[in-house]
Amino acid sequence: MSLINKVPYDLLRPILEFLQGFRPGHLAQCCLVNHEFRHVATRLLYQNLRIVHWEADWRSKVYLVFATLSQHPELAAFVERIGEYILWTRDGTISDEILHILRRQQLKDLEINANPKGYFTPSTLLGFKNLERLTLIMPDSQIIRLLPRWCSFTGHSLRTLSIICKSDSLITDELLREMANHLVSLKGIFLTNCSNFTHEAITFVLQHCAGIEALSLEGVSQRFNWLHFATEVNKHGLFRSLKRLTMTCPPGFSVWGQQKIEKLLHDAPLEEFNLYSNTEPRANTQQESDPCLSVAMALISCHARSLQALGILRIPVDDYTLEVICQGLPRLRKLFFTRIYSADIWTNPQLYSLSSLRRLEYFHISTIGSSVASPVLPTNEIILSLVAECSPNLRQCGFGTKVWSVIREFTRLPNGQWARSVSLGPYDKMEVPEHFLVVRG
Repeated sequence: MSLINKVPYDLLRPILEFLQGFRPGHLAQCCLVNHEFRHVATRLLYQNLRIVHWEADWRSKVYLVFATLSQHPELAAFVERIGEYILWTRDGTISDEILHILRRQQLKDLEINANPKGYFTPSTLLGFKNLERLTLIMPDSQIIRLLPRWCSFTGHSLRTLSIICKSDSLITDELLREMANHLVSLKGIFLTNCSNFTHEAITFVLQHCAGIEALSLEGVSQRFNWLHFATEVNKHGLFRSLKRLTMTCPPGFSVWGQQKIEKLLHDAPLEEFNLYSNTEPRANTQQESDPCLSVAMALISCHARSLQALGILRIPVDDYTLEVICQGLPRLRKLFFTRIYSADIWTNPQLYSLSSLRRLEYFHISTIGSSVASPVLPTNEIILSLVAECSPNLRQCGFGTKVWSVIREFTRLPNGQWARSVSLGPYDKMEVPEHFLVVRG
């Protein structure tokens, strides 16, 4: 305890901030150390509140949280973000009463199931006027109709807009054009399963932004012409600030080749790129190129020095392409990719190409093409053999539906030398593993 008391107060916050992504019980224990720890840890504990539906008696916990905030304004003042993580099929998890309490907190970040179904009044949302980040999960038509008006209230501050649709017909060109006039501060837009708008509307939105830095378009319309979009992007310099791009494979993507991919990406200071397919892969014809190899070569040509994260999901990456990626993109910190399942998939020596990525912090390998519902995962021995060859910065790895933390320990031997051991631990962070946020099933 005497050593803890000697920790300078100015260093407590940066030290305890490392615990924010983990389970809140860790910070709660820090509140019991002494007055200084309690002062810092309490602020961090209430800064980002997350309410998840799978916890026991979760509904009563929701009301307990808001009761605490209403009764203790000194705690409510610390809240910057309340995220309600629920199953998309579960409605009725938020009410007018809860929304009115939230409005009083002057939140900057709101993430909710936006399907009222009589549980809350859609116009209540218009009271959130200074949001910086807004995520709407499965909004219904009432909420969508309010969006242009809502954007007129909060567009001056809104930096990130995410919409995950259940009905693919709600987000139209007309709606996006009407919203665009107010989204002057927007830096990131994420649209999932919204397949009723075209490239023309997105081009219009990007032209009204101060400089888009993150763009995710998943499950877009067949009418979305990516080649015309690339032409407009280059013509108006719309990707000059873009750091993150997630896109669904366009129709005919396998015949694009490296040159057309470069046309879309070459202006961007790209740090993260995710490519996702929502259809089952098929064998390439002689006229088609390997889309993964074309993507890899285009990224190496344009972004080898800047790219830090790459995801290729539900599109199989073969041995040669994996080696090209690992040799040509040395700055990767995160790599998510897909392999065709086979009996020897986890013992394939080509996986050791990952050892070339000396900055790698997290990798995840998914599989497709298995004839069984639950493909066999690698043993701990196989995982540790691969992890031991990877970057010393590796902190997390995943295979299929499982994610592990990588734990490194150093012990002093009797002869005075140090020995290093590597083991696997459970994933104990509150957030959903990033790989599963990229994949939209």
